[in-house]
Amino acid sequence: MDIPARRRRLTAQRLAAREPRGEDLLNPSPARSTFDYLVVGGGTAGCVVAARLSADPAVTVCLLEAGGRARHPAMSVPLMNFITSGLPQHQWGYLTDPDRGLAGRSLRFVQARVLGGGSAINGMLYSRGDRDDFEAWACPDWRYQAVRPYFERAEARPGGIEISRGAALTPACELFLAATAAAGHRRLHDMNGEEAEGFGYFDYSIGRGRRSGTMDGYLRPAEERPNLTVMTGTQALKVRLEGGRAVGVQALRGGVVVELAARCEVVVCAGAINSPRLLMLSGLGPAEDLRALGIAVALDRPEVGGNLQNHTRQKLGFTTRRPITAYGLLAPTALVEAVAAYALRRRGALGRSVLTAGGLLRSSPQAEGPDIGVIFTPGLMTPGSGLGMLPRAHGFSLFVRNARPWSRGKVRLRSADPLEAPRIATGYFQDPRDMTALLGGLARVKAILAQSAMAEVIDRAQDPEPTAQSIARSASHAYHPVGTLRMGLDDDAVVDEQLRVRGVEGLRIADASVIPVIPKAGTNAPTIMIGERAAALIRGEAGA
Repeated sequence: MDIPARRRRLTAQRLAAREPRGEDLLNPSPARSTFDYLVVGGGTAGCVVAARLSADPAVTVCLLEAGGRARHPAMSVPLMNFITSGLPQHQWGYLTDPDRGLAGRSLRFVQARVLGGGSAINGMLYSRGDRDDFEAWACPDWRYQAVRPYFERAEARPGGIEISRGAALTPACELFLAATAAAGHRRLHDMNGEEAEGFGYFDYSIGRGRRSGTMDGYLRPAEERPNLTVMTGTQALKVRLEGGRAVGVQALRGGVVVELAARCEVVVCAGAINSPRLLMLSGLGPAEDLRALGIAVALDRPEVGGNLQNHTRQKLGFTTRRPITAYGLLAPTALVEAVAAYALRRRGALGRSVLTAGGLLRSSPQAEGPDIGVIFTPGLMTPGSGLGMLPRAHGFSLFVRNARPWSRGKVRLRSADPLEAPRIATGYFQDPRDMTALLGGLARVKAILAQSAMAEVIDRAQDPEPTAQSIARSASHAYHPVGTLRMGLDDDAVVDEQLRVRGVEGLRIADASVIPVIPKAGTNAPTIMIGERAAALIRGEAGA
């Protein structure tokens, strides 16, 4: 693909406007252009793969990341997540297509564009997924007992991320859990057990009061290795294919197109939106769609970009009669104490997440398993962004979401221009079972709030009684896209159980796009696990 000089200049201007000039951008020419492994995408899984592969001094590894390094001073402070998760310089700025299931609305679709990926900007909830989640994948090599060692490896120190157990941030948290128990739901003391139905305090990717992502846990300790090259500000344009094999990557760096070669493998870790986008730009995807855009078809893979899944959710807000919520932390004295405690000892509220408690329940007694997720936060979240989201009264919020959605969407290219944002057709509530389940889940949450522990402190609801129509007008989504390069045993699956792209040698995918069925709680921990296992598979480790 040849990019004309004018477009190169425009591209350089676009990148300069979005990306701070860091140390890697100031030196756009790497010392070498051929490596054993090219890892495309320095996100959650990419940092893991690059760090683990480069532990072998006999191989050379290059990690390409379109974004830069997390530089905002608040990004490592857990309670500041409501600010840092919205920083435009660390996101791709995607919007979904207007969605019929959301009354024609488009939603912001946050996808990280920074080293560490989602682990650098997410809510830090750490949920492995339970036994049922991995059984749903229908891949024998990825059952619960098979993947558990890779979670444990990710959670080991040094070399992985730090995990901490949650606790009450304010008195409202324990009142909520008391109400869930009174409503007949099991109290969980380990939210990462083999069965996740029930309620408790979440685990977090937080260590010693600081966010613990894969950039800090994996990549930073590995960056001193002479066999690892990290190239930020470098956007992959296509995977280079020769004779049915991936031999390298064409990328844009500092406004210049560079060619990088891979002796062994190209490992794509660009996420559930950008990984299928890159494959389609490379001629791997639905042949009819690619031809319509003028892209030469290297391999017809109809499922590339399909099977998109995400968690849709409805927010509920309530004011309280008593001062038992996070609004109290904004009082001048409390704020000064919190800042002092964090600055001196990395303790106190600033080192905690505001997403404290929650769990999984069944939308109805007839449901085969838990299909609704609930997150409780002891703060009345205000619509807006940044500091505008701070609570303005005592209250709490609940996020009730489809944990196991039936609806599927897809990712498609808008054009052959590798710098144009892709189309994201979410397909939310396309399957009517999702709306039925969400309404049932909201009714069961209402029953929890009717228990005396919560009913006695609730003043009033901030939102009208949810209906199918009001949900379509107000529902949002988590940023948990998966499935667009589905792993499976069947020939239609894009990747096999070793994460190899079917029909192409030397090309592997290692990110949330390979997940066949979305985990019920979250996706960051499973993505870290996928990165760990991908590296083990590539290195040929026994048991991988």
